[in-house]
Amino acid sequence: MNWHEELPNNCPPSDSESPEGRTFYRLCSNNPAQSEDFISQKEEKPNRTFAGISTCTLRAVSIWNDREKCLNLKKLKTQRNKSIGEFILNNEDGLIKQTFKAGHYSWWRSDQFNPNIVIITEN
Repeated sequence: MNWHEELPNNCPPSDSESPEGRTFYRLCSNNPAQSEDFISQKEEKPNRTFAGISTCTLRAVSIWNDREKCLNLKKLKTQRNKSIGEFILNNEDGLIKQTFKAGHYSWWRSDQFNPNIVIITEN
């Protein structure tokens, strides 16, 4: 699989899985969604130091399998003006792993993912 960004060795982790047509959510700045709405923390803030998070996880895109949990992020000042994007990930779109808290997934995005499939459901 070809990845959207360069990943470190042994990344994605061996216990990551194919998304198999499951639905996910992410806050998006653009409507319609654009590729830049689906970047990792490391790509978004390359010079920032993140304590306690592996380089591999920093190279993943944070997504949610629960719309309400994603909606809760809009309470943060930096997220208020974003919209909720709903999308189905298929096996060619990359690999996922449940991380941090219930409903949150790290997604190692392949270069096959097409942001045109994203449906903006909340402004």
